[in-house]
Amino acid sequence: MKIVPKEYSACPIRNVIDRFGNKWSMLILYILDKGGTLRFSEIQREMVDISQKMLSTTLKTSGGRSLNNQNGLPGSTSSCGICVNRGR
Repeated sequence: MKIVPKEYSACPIRNVIDRFGNKWSMLILYILDKGGTLRFSEIQREMVDISQKMLSTTLKTSGGRSLNNQNGLPGSTSSCGICVNRGR
């Protein structure tokens, strides 16, 4: 395992690559940007080549990094939507 110097971890480009480094994160970000707040099933419908497990894992990982945010959807007491968290 390589030891990465401290100044590398502060590099903004490295931080962006770390957040968006896989193809699923980029595609999810694109879909959320063009679609606004979407339900999990709506995202999955747009991404026919991703498994339900991979989508769930990618959203959880991204959510922990403030890439998306879950909000209650209007007209529904139990549904959540997923959207891009633009404030961060």
